Amino acid sequence: MQNIAKLLRAPEIGAAKVNQCRAALRAKLTELEAGARRLDDIAAEKAPDAMDDSAFANDRDIAVERLVQITSLLASVRSALDRMADGSYGVCTDCGEAISPKRLAVLPWAAYCRPCQQTLDVLRDISNEHIRASVMILN
Repeated sequence: MQNIAKLLRAPEIGAAKVNQCRAALRAKLTELEAGARRLDDIAAEKAPDAMDDSAFANDRDIAVERLVQITSLLASVRSALDRMADGSYGVCTDCGEAISPKRLAVLPWAAYCRPCQQTLDVLRDISNEHIRASVMILN
């Protein structure tokens, strides 16, 4: 019943706009999957030279961070395609209000309206600050 109430508040995005977003999401999905495949061969290489070893470790750390970013974005894109399939696309998954069509044009995988996303970003920043403070105390 809650999903029906959410859909009643959703903006009329229109079939053409949904199809445009679907095409953008599928293109992004293909791009991200290719990027993830390129990073599949992350290896722990050892070099006889300490400088080379340090460079390999740095390259590996960058590749791992990029893979984490790609994986997260892949999940967001797949989730948006699932929301299209179940008819809840364009509705904030937190508050149930409509996501701005302008926001969806820029971020077709957006799951949250702008106010909810801003709140989540602030909470994430606060959480990260607590983690950094905890690490500083432990060191």
